[in-house]
Amino acid sequence: MLVEHFVSFAALTGIAIVLYGVVFKSSGPDNTAKAGLEEEKLQEMKNIKPANIDKSEMHEYIRKEVQKEIKKHNIDSVVRSDVQKYQQGEAQRVLTPELLEAMIASSVEKVMDKYNKYNDQIQEKMEELKDKISEQKTIKRESEAMLKRFQKLLEEKENNTDFEDLILSVYRKITKISRVLFSNSTLHSKIKFLLTVNVDSDNSVLIVILCVCVILILCVCLALEICTCRLVYFWFFPKKNGKPDGPDGPDSPDSKEKRDLKKLEDSICIVSFSNDYVEKYHVPLAKSLIEYSNWKDFRLKRALIREPESLRFIPPSKIFMVFVDYNERNDLLERNDSTQRQVDPKLKQVPIRRETVRSLMDSLAFVLFVYCMEQSSKHLPIGERYAHKLSSKIRTDKELKILDEKKCVYSVYNSFNNYQLGIMKQIIEDFCKHLKDKTS
Repeated sequence: MLVEHFVSFAALTGIAIVLYGVVFKSSGPDNTAKAGLEEEKLQEMKNIKPANIDKSEMHEYIRKEVQKEIKKHNIDSVVRSDVQKYQQGEAQRVLTPELLEAMIASSVEKVMDKYNKYNDQIQEKMEELKDKISEQKTIKRESEAMLKRFQKLLEEKENNTDFEDLILSVYRKITKISRVLFSNSTLHSKIKFLLTVNVDSDNSVLIVILCVCVILILCVCLALEICTCRLVYFWFFPKKNGKPDGPDGPDSPDSKEKRDLKKLEDSICIVSFSNDYVEKYHVPLAKSLIEYSNWKDFRLKRALIREPESLRFIPPSKIFMVFVDYNERNDLLERNDSTQRQVDPKLKQVPIRRETVRSLMDSLAFVLFVYCMEQSSKHLPIGERYAHKLSSKIRTDKELKILDEKKCVYSVYNSFNNYQLGIMKQIIEDFCKHLKDKTS
């Protein structure tokens, strides 16, 4: 029986030793010491007599020893894991003195940057406060200086008690002189009166003022007398003095027209009623006329008319090209509804195209009317200035009929043909020649 107990105890002890060696085996400098301790424990266990060992006590003893070894192994495993981490290269993550100094330097630099920014802000605020304080000081000094000046003036006025009386006396003398000068007396009597006027010799400033006033009054009187004489003379003798009201006088219609013609400048003004096709059609058409005619002195100008007030800003050009864009009804100008607007004054719609053409025709400039983007005008026959379907509208319209008689109405799609350019060049050159003869 004892032999069986001993055999079972030895077997359990051997199994425990094998498990400990396989499962909890580790490398390191302390393995030899631990192995010696294990051998001593086994030797002690072997020295125990089998007669004194109970089966339950033996199992309890083995369980406690195994738990102790497991606890020791857990502590050793933690230590060994740190060592392994160090051996595997994770020790490089530990801060070195150089790295620590660099981190401290960067932190110090950041702190210094924040401090410098804060210091700069404080300096700016201090400068602003200094400027405000200096401004307040200057304002205070100026106000004090002004107060001193006012006080000085008041003191001077108090000292000069006769100042107001002096002003009143001078005013009375001036009014007396003016009454005499504007009276119906002769010039000789007026001068005699001025020589008899007494002025206090002590007041030099007032003497100068009085002299200036007298001279001005004399000049005004002489100018009035001269103008009156001239008016009477020209009224009774108009024929002997260049006929001022005749056809050759300065205010005659011919002379006025001549002055207005001289004001016209060498330019072609593009008149449009919408800004949609100015750059695409209107400007290229005007440039083609200038290039074809080789007019190097003519400049291009533009005028966008959307309301009657815009007519005041039209430049004084010699030539106006009025462009009207295509519409489905082919309305070149608005319907002449002046009678309808007179009957019903509530109608606020103004025929802006018609009013513009009328205004330009009343001026002394040359007016060309161009109807753009009309499909049938792509291939006009030679001798035609506009599409045939527009003839009835042009001939029944008062303004367009007058322009058509002067060969100033055209219709195009996107470009002039050579026939149209040739006619425009000829009539414009004739107009410029007539203008030159009239202004010379």
